[in-house]
Amino acid sequence: MPLISKVSRYLRLGWDRVLTRRQIIRRGAIWSGIDISAESVSRVSTRLQCRGLAYARLERASALDLPFPDDRFDIVFAHGVLHHIPDVLTAQKEIARVLKPGGQLIAMLYARRSLNYLLAISVVRRLSLAILFLGKAESWRHGRGNDRRPYRQCQTNGPA
Repeated sequence: MPLISKVSRYLRLGWDRVLTRRQIIRRGAIWSGIDISAESVSRVSTRLQCRGLAYARLERASALDLPFPDDRFDIVFAHGVLHHIPDVLTAQKEIARVLKPGGQLIAMLYARRSLNYLLAISVVRRLSLAILFLGKAESWRHGRGNDRRPYRQCQTNGPA
């Protein structure tokens, strides 16, 4: 049985940055997604609409209290999400509740002692965030902090 079929109901916990949601939808899955960030939900909604990609539901929610009925999804995908949740047992129960019998959880967890975690997450990402924060702080200091340009609608060069 193929992983994604025309009738697959697919739930994404948190977002990826690149192509998976676009590819999943284009392969015929009925895609839903949640994230705890309202801004992230808004941006993903805009990107999907701009690209004409249909989805079932997209909303701000927590993996600790999924806003879906029991036995709803064939696949729940959580890439780099579950290890950030303090009460992972409750999240696991919620995922099991919304998965159909025989459904699949596809999850990726970071190993704290892996080379990826030690370099990419502990050093590179944190350094990038610090530089970004310092740039914004400098912008605010010079009176440009209130220049909140709205998210550019329907960008054609970025990923959905």
